[in-house]
Amino acid sequence: NIYSGDWKEGMMHGKGKLVFAKGAVYEGDFQFGVMHGKGR
Repeated sequence: NIYSGDWKEGMMHGKGKLVFAKGAVYEGDFQFGVMHGKGR
């Protein structure tokens, strides 16, 4: 998996994009390493 976006205390936090190894993509909000909200 590849993440690009904001970090806080070593965790994905804020706005970002996570591309999974199988090709799925989540783009949206993260809170302390966890996808948060609907994303797109």
